[in-house]
Amino acid sequence: MKIRKAIKKIVALSAGATMLGATLMGAMAADLGDYPAPFVTDGVANALVVVGEKAATSDVVGAIDVAASLQAASVSEIRASVSGAGIAVIGGKDAEIAFGATVGINGLGTSIDDGDVAGLLDTKIDFNDDDIDVSESIVIADTVLVLTSEDYDEDFDLDPFVGIPDAGIKYVYSFDDTIVEGDVGTTSGNDTLEIQFLGKSIEITEIAFATGTMTVKASNEYFAAVGDVINTGGHTVTLVNVGNNNAAVVKVDGQTKTVSGGDTTTFDEAGDFKVEVSDMFYVDEKEDRSATLALGDDITSDVETGDCMELFGEPDEDCEWEWLITSQEIAGVYSQDRLDVDDAEDGYGPLGIGNQLTFPNNYAYLSFDSLTETDNEKVNVAFEGGEDLDNGGTSANYDALVFSAGEEIFKVGSEETDTVWLTINPTDNTTQIWYEDESDEMLAAEGNFTIKVDEEMLRVQPPTNWNAVPANITINPPVGATGVDIIYLGVNTVETGKHNDSTGAKTFDSFGSSPDDNDAADLYIGTDSVGSKDTDILTTYGIEIKDPEGQFDSGDEFDFVVPKERVNANLVVGTSATTIAGSSGTVTSDKVNAIGVGLGVLDKDVTVGSQNLIIVGGPCVNTAAAEVMGNPANCADGFSPGKAMLKMFPTNGKTALLVAGYGAQDTQGATRVVAQYDKYDLSGTEASVVVTSLSNIRVE
Repeated sequence: MKIRKAIKKIVALSAGATMLGATLMGAMAADLGDYPAPFVTDGVANALVVVGEKAATSDVVGAIDVAASLQAASVSEIRASVSGAGIAVIGGKDAEIAFGATVGINGLGTSIDDGDVAGLLDTKIDFNDDDIDVSESIVIADTVLVLTSEDYDEDFDLDPFVGIPDAGIKYVYSFDDTIVEGDVGTTSGNDTLEIQFLGKSIEITEIAFATGTMTVKASNEYFAAVGDVINTGGHTVTLVNVGNNNAAVVKVDGQTKTVSGGDTTTFDEAGDFKVEVSDMFYVDEKEDRSATLALGDDITSDVETGDCMELFGEPDEDCEWEWLITSQEIAGVYSQDRLDVDDAEDGYGPLGIGNQLTFPNNYAYLSFDSLTETDNEKVNVAFEGGEDLDNGGTSANYDALVFSAGEEIFKVGSEETDTVWLTINPTDNTTQIWYEDESDEMLAAEGNFTIKVDEEMLRVQPPTNWNAVPANITINPPVGATGVDIIYLGVNTVETGKHNDSTGAKTFDSFGSSPDDNDAADLYIGTDSVGSKDTDILTTYGIEIKDPEGQFDSGDEFDFVVPKERVNANLVVGTSATTIAGSSGTVTSDKVNAIGVGLGVLDKDVTVGSQNLIIVGGPCVNTAAAEVMGNPANCADGFSPGKAMLKMFPTNGKTALLVAGYGAQDTQGATRVVAQYDKYDLSGTEASVVVTSLSNIRVE
């Protein structure tokens, strides 16, 4: 059972890994030259690794190498086409989020799982001899927003940011099948709870969902054979020996101690470094003895909801990520407010373009990748006195408010133009809109005009009459555009005797409610007066207004920049398996297809011919090997010292690969050839491996 548990641990590790490798294609014939086919097909593993119940520890170590190489080969290629100016994301979740909008609800989703992002788990774990469904997700609260200077912080100027408040982002590990708290532990035959959390293997020895507490083995765990040297945390650890008395001899730096199984021993000469030994395996041959070592400054750690995640490198105070233990869930919660640009120097400013929020252990990220691309056009609004506007052969001098641009982005009725003149009708003080048609004929209209924004239109609505002081010109968002405020441009008027001396006739005077410098009535965005602000403003539509205070101080003109289509934020949630592209063409990426628990099995638990098998060890120690070789009377027949064999056997429509040698070292050498198949020229159905030592292996 010790061997079985060792295999189970390493398979659990490989199931959560995100190792990348080449996509392996080709014919499915049982030929060593095609390996890892048929054991990996189209990037998906389709095999079991079989170890004998009576095998030496080195066979288990070799099986681990083979299992790891299968995971590395379990990769398939994904293709995505990118067109236009957008981005393509493979293996991640992306969305275009409007300024001012909630990030999760409006695109990324409030709960992101393995169906959205490659690398997140949705698998089973082995607990108390039961298969337990577990899954990972990233949760985005509705308080996470794309913010601009219009509606949040004037210090943002023309830059948008993703604002992340305390508890705005969570990583959640869910037990989809119920875990009974009292079943977790080391007493009464129960198992500890071994999970891959944020890509790190952790072992939970106690948990109480109701009180939000648990005890975790906080150390790193290593499987070691006698003589193996482990370097960790600045210390050198050697497994010197394993006895038949449930104890092992361990050396840390220069200090050697005997460590009893299940106990934690402190090496005081190594800075109180701690060692715990478990799963000891004793045989007569010393080099085949092994144990599992838990190593670290602390072997176990008691954590509760609200504690800093020190296990993942967080400081014990002022941390960014905290534990949250609740009903059938263990989570990491982002615990900082990232809303104030003044906090950027401390690393806690809001998320700017090109930056990302990284999860513990670099497991995942939320990235503000870029903005959607668009062309911009500057619009100038200026007072012009005595404009000679000729309508149908009748001309008159008018004071006008002129909207102009470098391109024909204005539309009056069905006509497109680069200049629009607003004048006041002297008869009733209503608005006249003047423009030139394609024949350069000056025409007058009433009502409103639009600013073209791609297929949408910003509607510019002058007042129906100019009797109010100030009278507002409104710039309205396109029909159907949500979360966008109206812009109010205030214009002051005075009575004049012009225009046929009509009593009470109006003419333009200045912006705002008076001609004196800037004032609150110059410019409103929604209900906010911004005419006196000396900072640049970015609206939720993407309109840029620079230094309104300085502009209105000039008194006679005002500029703003209009995007030709609404600007959005490109946001991505991804992992190391995510690829982001920003140019046209076809983009390829590797998708890691995780191998679930159950890859490694004992010979007594497998039926030859039921599926593809990689059998480690010969007939003397592995009954599956004996079966594929015809159950020879002498289990050593065909083997000689210093050599091993790789041989394909057809088994009831499936394939078995025998990886076996005369001795334990010979078998382990053969597993290294299989694990590093790309370094050897393998072909045919059989190969002989010469193992002089584990550092001197060759294939004949």
